[in-house]
Amino acid sequence: MTSPSYVDALKSLTRNEAYVLYWKCYGSNYVQIAQKLDFGEDWVTLQMSRVYKKLGFNKEIHSSERKRILKTTYCPLFNDLIEGQYSNIDKWIPIPTPVEVGVGVNKEEPKEEPTPDPEMLALVLYDAKQTEEDESKKPKPDPPVIHVPARLPAPRPTLAERFRRIFIFAIIVLTVICAVGYFAFRFGQQSLSLVPQPSSPTPIELPTLTDTPPPSFTPTLLLTETPQLTNTPIPTDTIEPTFTATSLPAEIPLFFDDFTDGKSDMWQTIFGESIIVDNALNFVDDTLMLVEGKDWTNYEVSFDVSNMGCTKNASSSGMYLGLHFQDPNNMVMLRLLHFRDCASTWTIIRDGTTNVIPNATYNLPSEANRGTIHIVVSVVGNKYDFPFGKPVIIEDYPQGGVSISSYKGVIIDNFKITLLNK
Repeated sequence: MTSPSYVDALKSLTRNEAYVLYWKCYGSNYVQIAQKLDFGEDWVTLQMSRVYKKLGFNKEIHSSERKRILKTTYCPLFNDLIEGQYSNIDKWIPIPTPVEVGVGVNKEEPKEEPTPDPEMLALVLYDAKQTEEDESKKPKPDPPVIHVPARLPAPRPTLAERFRRIFIFAIIVLTVICAVGYFAFRFGQQSLSLVPQPSSPTPIELPTLTDTPPPSFTPTLLLTETPQLTNTPIPTDTIEPTFTATSLPAEIPLFFDDFTDGKSDMWQTIFGESIIVDNALNFVDDTLMLVEGKDWTNYEVSFDVSNMGCTKNASSSGMYLGLHFQDPNNMVMLRLLHFRDCASTWTIIRDGTTNVIPNATYNLPSEANRGTIHIVVSVVGNKYDFPFGKPVIIEDYPQGGVSISSYKGVIIDNFKITLLNK
């Protein structure tokens, strides 16, 4: 088989087959391809079985040889045909194979999928299984093990939280001082009432003295009045301590990361890779990250996002914001710039299945596509609110943390989670 025949075989692929081959050449498995294209895994393997057939693969060729030919021959040629741009697949016009010449060239995708070739489908599934087994046999000196604790350690208190604690402590100390002073005053008042009061003195009459030689006289000494001590009553009014009721602030920061000093330790990366460039977080691969908060109920999430892009019904490099996150298969998700609508859409992921909320798709400002936009989303109980749309009510998950699922190239900054006291 010569090089031109390789190119002719690639040019005979339909647009759907080209989409699947593109992601396969980039190392994605069929589950990941299904998520990227928003189709089922069965549909993806069907497209790949047609690719196998058009590229001339059969059971006579060993599985490792098929993978080698695909990686070293077809994938580089295919990348040259689309000039390394995923968006060029939108302009893909398949060239009919010799079997199709008599029928004519149909530039549109077939409305109905052809009957799958059982042999090709079996080869696709067998190669996928062999790839998984080969990956599992590779020595991994430090296999990544993700331990999701039941509860993450509490973040260090912010300056506002420290002032709030000092204020509450001062009120408690003042209350104790007032209480001690009040009881000391009452005890002192009771002690004064136990002191004996002086009684009024009675007159004292002295005996009469007589003498015969001199003229008689009767000196009488009468003490008629003595000063009387009076006790001035002590006022009985009591000092009642006053207390000033204080309420907690309406908003309390739970998490903030502006990536100035690197990435916060509270981030947990499930898969993918991200780096810090110019004090912002750049996703260099398709990535899933989360901030754990199993007991979080009412909170607000805000951040700046840039470099998202979308071409409707073709391709996108958007992101997904997970709220009340339980695990990667269960959460409420806000989808931003998905290629199906290039808008924002509320969805529910339940047991790994994505369900779109009806009538919950809203357009984003124009700067969201290849520009910078500030995102603010709040959740209070079962009410989810987004400034660019109407609030939605979702009953599935009452509490949980926050996750970010992003395509390669997206940039975020100033990521903040705030507790709402409502």
